[in-house]
Amino acid sequence: MSSSPVRLLERLAGWLASVPVIVADFGYGRSVACRLVLEEHGWSYAMAVEPKEIARAAGAVPYLPPYQGLGPPTSAAVDGPVGQ
Repeated sequence: MSSSPVRLLERLAGWLASVPVIVADFGYGRSVACRLVLEEHGWSYAMAVEPKEIARAAGAVPYLPPYQGLGPPTSAAVDGPVGQ
């Protein structure tokens, strides 16, 4: 996230007792740096993401299912349901 939006949000935080939920389009939603800055400040946020993005649980662990011998080898998967 560029410094100017961060400064603007910090200024807003100084004026309010608490920062409301921050909402942004997918331009910021695809920026890991942006999300990290918001999390470092403890601000709640909702970001739009591109349709190809996949949400996984914070504790999800990638694993490779055993090859069953039919068709191409399986791709790596994540232990746990998608989107939770």
